[in-house]
Amino acid sequence: MSMPGVLEISATEYYSNEFEDEDGIAGSLIVTPTEPEAHSEIQGKSIIKPKMSYLYEYTGDSEGSWLIDAKVPVTMTEKGKAVEIIWTKTYSGEFTLSFGDVSKKITVESLF
Repeated sequence: MSMPGVLEISATEYYSNEFEDEDGIAGSLIVTPTEPEAHSEIQGKSIIKPKMSYLYEYTGDSEGSWLIDAKVPVTMTEKGKAVEIIWTKTYSGEFTLSFGDVSKKITVESLF
């Protein structure tokens, strides 16, 4: 196909980099998510998947209530010092779960 003012470019990669290529995709970084250290008074997973139920429990002595930003797509069912949460959307994200003055950052991985 030839048209004035149109430029067609085609590139092909002829090498394999085992340190950076993943599943045949060039330039992708191989990253393994790690669970952060559990030093928080809020016990539960720090990395979760969408559409699944997770239980978090406050192990401290202080009184308080559970709090999540209203803009976050999470349903929350309080059970005293425990709470059950479900990320309701299929996309990934991040939010902070709080009980009184104690907070825990939770990362939501992609569904796939």
